[in-house]
Amino acid sequence: MIPSNLGRIILVVAVVGIVPAARAETIVLKSGASYQKAEVISRGEAQWRIKTKFGVVTLPASSIALVDGKPLTPPSTPTPEPSATPEPEVTFEPLPEATPEEIAPAPERTEPAPVAALPTPAPLPEDLRDPKFDILLAVAGAIFLLWAAHLVWLQKDLAERGRAASGWNTVAALLPGLGFIAYLTARIFQKPGAAAAQNRAILEGQGFFQPGSQAAQSIHLQFMEEDRSVFGGDLEEGTGLELARQALEQAIVRRASDIHIEPQEGNYRVRFRVDGVLAEMTTLARAEGLRVVSALKTLAEIDVAEKRKAQDGRFRVKTDLREVDFRVATANSIFGEKLVIRILDRKGGLFDLSDVGMAPEMMERFHRAIHSRAGMIIVTGPTGSGKTSTLYAALSKLDAAKLNIMTIEDPAEYELPGATQIPVNVKAGVTYEAGLRSLLRQDPDVIFVGEMRDAEAAKIALRAALTGHLVFTTLHTKDALATVTRLEEMGVERSQLSSGLLMLVAQRLVRVLCEHCREPYAARGDELMELGVAISEGATLYRPGGCPECNQMGYLGRTGIFEIIILDDAMRGAIARGAGHEDLLEMADERGFIDYRQNGAEKALAGVTSIEEVLEAT
Repeated sequence: MIPSNLGRIILVVAVVGIVPAARAETIVLKSGASYQKAEVISRGEAQWRIKTKFGVVTLPASSIALVDGKPLTPPSTPTPEPSATPEPEVTFEPLPEATPEEIAPAPERTEPAPVAALPTPAPLPEDLRDPKFDILLAVAGAIFLLWAAHLVWLQKDLAERGRAASGWNTVAALLPGLGFIAYLTARIFQKPGAAAAQNRAILEGQGFFQPGSQAAQSIHLQFMEEDRSVFGGDLEEGTGLELARQALEQAIVRRASDIHIEPQEGNYRVRFRVDGVLAEMTTLARAEGLRVVSALKTLAEIDVAEKRKAQDGRFRVKTDLREVDFRVATANSIFGEKLVIRILDRKGGLFDLSDVGMAPEMMERFHRAIHSRAGMIIVTGPTGSGKTSTLYAALSKLDAAKLNIMTIEDPAEYELPGATQIPVNVKAGVTYEAGLRSLLRQDPDVIFVGEMRDAEAAKIALRAALTGHLVFTTLHTKDALATVTRLEEMGVERSQLSSGLLMLVAQRLVRVLCEHCREPYAARGDELMELGVAISEGATLYRPGGCPECNQMGYLGRTGIFEIIILDDAMRGAIARGAGHEDLLEMADERGFIDYRQNGAEKALAGVTSIEEVLEAT
C-alpha cells in the first residue's frame, strides 16, 4: 500500500498534469451543466473552488466531467452515468472587494435590469376635469393671442408712420383693448405731418432747417437690401445709421442733389447742394461724424477699414412715395475721410417738357425736331446744367407703345416707362462702345446715349443716326455751334456731321426767385453790358429776399436758359464745306437765333431770375 499522503501527492500531480493552466475556459459537470470562462481559485481531491461571473463557486471534484474538453478522471476510472449522479450541492460565496490592481477587464454585456414600473399618477381634481375649465382656458389663450397680435400691428404701424419712439406701445400693453381703441381714435384725428414730429424736432435742434419753413417737414425713410427687402424701420437714436437716415430724409425734402459730409479739424460739416449751390446744414461732433461715415459706407458696401484710397458704392432707400438711389464716393483728406452722396430720384426728378423753361417759340421748334424719324439731337453744356433732364423730358413725349426706345447711361438717372435702359458696367465689359453696338442689333427706333465721351462712341452714334435712327445724346461744349468743332476734333468727318446732325441745343440752369420774397428795384441799364445785352434804364428787375418758404435763400427751384439751332440745307452745306464758327453763327443769326445769354436776360426782365444768376450761368 502506498502511504495516504504519498497517494494524495501522486493524485494531485496527475490532476495537474491533466489540467494544464490555473485558468480554464470551460468546466463541464457530469450533470451536463457548464461554466464558461471560469477561473480556478483552488482545487483539491474532494472539491474545487472556481470564480465565475456570478461569484465564487465550490464544486465537488467528483462532479466535474471535463475541463477545457479534457476528462478530469483517469481513463481507467469509469465515469458513472450522468443520470445516476445526483445534482451536486453548489454554494456561493461573495466576491472579495478587489483592489485597483486586481480590477479585471470590463465584463461581457449582460441583459439590462428590468425598469421599475412608474407610479400611477393621482387622479385629477374634480374641478380640473370639468369641461368648463377647458373652455375658460381656450378663451384665455385666444385673448392672449389677440392681445399679442394687436401689439405687433401697433408696432408695425408706428414704424411705418415714423413714430418708433412713441409711448403708444406702453399704453396698449398696460391697457389691453382700451389703449388700442385710444390709439385708433388718435390716429384718425391726427393732423397730416404729425407722425414725423419727433424727427422734425431732432433735425430742428441740429439746424437742418429753419423751424416753420416749408422745408420743415419730414418723410419716413427705410433702407433697402439688395433683394429689395426693407430694414431699418426702428433705429436707436444717436446711432450712426439713425443720424444718416435723418440727413438723407431732409436732403430729399429740401430737393438736394448732393450731400457733402466733410471732416474738419474737430468736427464734421454737413452741406447740401440745393439748386446748384452748397449750403451748410449742420455740424456734427467728430464721434458722431465718424459713426455716420461708417454707417453710410456699410450701406454702400464700401470697405469700412480702407480709408486711404478713394472708393465708391451705392444703396437704395424707400420713402413714403417712391424709391430713391444714392451714389457714395469717398476721398481721403488731412482730417479724415470725406463722403459725397449723389441723390438719384429716378421717378420724382423726371420733368415734363413744359417745365424745363423753354420759351413758346423754342418749345414748338424743339417739339417738332424730337418727332423726326432719323438724325442726331445733341444737348450741350457743362456738368450739372440739366442736359439729361431735358432729353428725358423729350423722350417722355415720344410714343413708347409704337417705338422701340433704348438707352445706355452711366448710370440711369431716371426711370423711363416703356423704354429699355442699359447701365454702363465697365467691369462686365459693357462700355458705351460695346453697348451701342449691342443696341443697334436690337432693332431700335430711338437711342439715347448718356454722353459721347470719346471718338469711338461718337462715330457709332453718328453712324446710327445716318442709318435711320433717332439719336439723343449730350456733349460738353460752351455753346451749340461749338459742337461741330468738337466732333471734328474727335475725328468725325464733316460730311458725316452735315448729314447726321438734326438739332443742336445749349443750355444752362439758373435759380428761380422765390415769389413770396423777391424784391423789385429799378435797373441802371448796364447790368448785362458785358454780355452785349442792353436793358432800359429804370426797367424793373428783381433780386432775392429771404423768407421761411425758401428757407431764407431767396430762390426756390431752377429753370433753364436755352439756345436752339435746327440745321437746314444751307447750314448743312456750310458745315460740309468746312465753314468756321463765326460763319455758322452769322447764318444762325439770319434765321432768328437767340443765344442763352439773351434768353437769360429775358427771364431776368420777366422777374423769373436775377441778373446775378444770369451772369454766373454764362
